[in-house]
Amino acid sequence: MKVVIDTNSLLSLVRYYLPFDKKGVLFQFFKKKIEKGEIIIIDKVLEECTYNSKGIVISILDY
Repeated sequence: MKVVIDTNSLLSLVRYYLPFDKKGVLFQFFKKKIEKGEIIIIDKVLEECTYNSKGIVISILDY
């Protein structure tokens, strides 16, 4: 199954969930799903992430 994710979901992931992901399990889960193409980030969402909240999504999710 493929899923398209929006800017707000990525921002919430970075702000509220990843700070508690001490072992990096959630981070690695999203990384693998994005690399496999199971989670899709469209160009417009990627563009929004670069200027939304000072680019925090792009700086933390550097893959």
